[in-house]
Amino acid sequence: MMSSISVDMSKAEAEAAVVTADDGVTAAPAKAAEKTTKKKKVRVRLSQERIDKMLSITSLTKPFPVPSEKFLARFEDPVERENYRAMMARAADLVYRSRERVKQEQDYVREELATLGYVEREIEVTDDEEAGEN
Repeated sequence: MMSSISVDMSKAEAEAAVVTADDGVTAAPAKAAEKTTKKKKVRVRLSQERIDKMLSITSLTKPFPVPSEKFLARFEDPVERENYRAMMARAADLVYRSRERVKQEQDYVREELATLGYVEREIEVTDDEEAGEN
C-alpha cells in the first residue's frame, strides 16, 4: 500500500535508495547551461529514528486558540475586527487539516510496521541528487 503523503528525505537517504522506475526528462533551470535532468522515483526505507519521531507527535488534540470577544473588542474598526476573525479562522482550519494529515501519516506508518516490519516511501530524485552532485 503506497500513501500519497510526501515525506522529505535527506540526500543521503535518497542516495541509499533503490531505483524502481524512470519518470521522464525535464529541463533544468537556464543557469545550468540547458542541461537536462532525468527524474527517477526511488523507494527509501525510513530509519527507525525517523519512524520514532513521526509516531512521537502527540499534540494533536489541543484546541486551537480562539480569540475572545474581549480581545476582539480592542479592534475599534469593525472591518479590522472581522479581518482578524477571518484570519484566525483560516489559521485554525490550516492547523486542523495539518493535524489530520499527521494522523493519516501515523496510521500509515503503524500499518506498514505491522505488516512489513519496516516503512518505505517513494520519492522523486534527479540524476544530480542521485549522484550526490547537489
